Amino acid sequence: MPAERRRTRQTAALERASALGDLRQLMGLPVHVDPGDGVSAAILRWVLRDGQPPQRAREVSRVVQELPREGNLPLAALAAAVFADAHALDRSRPLGRAMARFLALRAAVADSISGGAARDSTVAPAFEFTDPLSTPAGWRAAWASAGVTCDAVSSQVLVLNLSLVGDAPAVAICGACPGEPTWLTLRSLEGSFGLASPQDVFVCENPTIVEAAAAMSGARSRTLVCTFGRPSAAAWALLRGLVPAARLHFRADGDVTGWSIVETFLTEFPQATTWRMPPGMTAFEEELLGDLLSDLVNEADQTE
Repeated sequence: MPAERRRTRQTAALERASALGDLRQLMGLPVHVDPGDGVSAAILRWVLRDGQPPQRAREVSRVVQELPREGNLPLAALAAAVFADAHALDRSRPLGRAMARFLALRAAVADSISGGAARDSTVAPAFEFTDPLSTPAGWRAAWASAGVTCDAVSSQVLVLNLSLVGDAPAVAICGACPGEPTWLTLRSLEGSFGLASPQDVFVCENPTIVEAAAAMSGARSRTLVCTFGRPSAAAWALLRGLVPAARLHFRADGDVTGWSIVETFLTEFPQATTWRMPPGMTAFEEELLGDLLSDLVNEADQTE
């Protein structure tokens, strides 16, 4: 039995080393592995940690062979072409996660090499790598580095009276219907956009607030952005594009999730303030509807 277990471990080690060499080749690196090679350690940790290494390496290789040479290819179309399953590379699948991490690693290796690292040596023993699955933007960026797009129409953010300048499609969309709640997709935010001048932008969690503001004030309401729960990639892209011209005021429900949303925003945008959300507040947004709507009335309208 000990001898059998030893053979099993040896076989597993050889398979892991072979899979590692194959993935290094796909990154344009030599197959041989230095014990202190940070890239190899990252591959083992992030790409080969789930499933059988030989199978995972074969699957990654199949995907790499089908990556677009030019232009953009939807992720679902790539998955369907390679595996006859449009969801095979979804973020919820082990292979999808491994593939995104492989692409992010490959891009980081390419950056290291272009920065002067020798191709015939380890890129860096202390190779730094940020997991692309840590944020929606990281996931999309990993695939974008290989010419693959990740469903830019499902990620949305709701806005009211958002007046933008620039060449992104969202600029025309917002300008077409002042006073009407409008859904912007991540795709519509591709390109340049921003505010023409500094202004207050109020951010809430629930679409009820947007609907009520539109009903009460219409085109006279102050600018309002709604995350509709935890912020999507579209919400993050929009808000980042609005600074520094936007004076951001954040709020959400006073439960654990709501406070988590607000704290995340304040970390990302340290110059922002909360909106009727003092420390310890537990009320839901709908409970403060009258006060919130009052805040959204333009000062110019209040003096008329």
